[in-house]
Amino acid sequence: MTSKQSCIFVTGPESSGSTLIAKILSEVLGNPSWTGRGFNCCNDWQCDEASGYTQPCRPVEHLVCHRSLPFKHFWPPIDRWKEMYDGKYIICTRDKNISRNSQLTRFKWKTDGLLLEEEKKVAGLLDDLINDPNTPTFIWSYETYVLLGHSYLNLLADFVEIPRANFEHIKPPRNENNKYISTPRRKLGLHRFISRF
Repeated sequence: MTSKQSCIFVTGPESSGSTLIAKILSEVLGNPSWTGRGFNCCNDWQCDEASGYTQPCRPVEHLVCHRSLPFKHFWPPIDRWKEMYDGKYIICTRDKNISRNSQLTRFKWKTDGLLLEEEKKVAGLLDDLINDPNTPTFIWSYETYVLLGHSYLNLLADFVEIPRANFEHIKPPRNENNKYISTPRRKLGLHRFISRF
């Protein structure tokens, strides 16, 4: 019986911060120049197109694959990945409104209706992944990463079985959510500073 190659798969809705964590994982495994899309064999995001998005274009010792749900107009072949690889799956999440606003900014052709349709399909795919007892999953929250930084990275390191020390040089993330939020300035009245006692 031939053993399957190990691969860390990173997936989640578009604009969920999945590219960032995919690049971090590849960097700590020795490939810091990868752009974070497709397999970490090269920087051609569609080099695996001929294989149905299932195989890198060349052998990689520490394989990482990142595909958003969907990527461009395609949906990743998760069932084929399960068959072909000894995989661990990082499921990326982000505040739904932030993800929507980001997508509407980045992808001018997307409509509210299309986003809702995609969100429903994404939820089903991720639900299947999480509830598959043979598929190791880790839910990666962008907001939790912004809040906790390296403490959260340590949990991810344990899941993918990479030494925590490999992540120590990673810079804390900036909160990229702010540009998608309009927060009105509140005027603080003097009553806020006066004690009732």
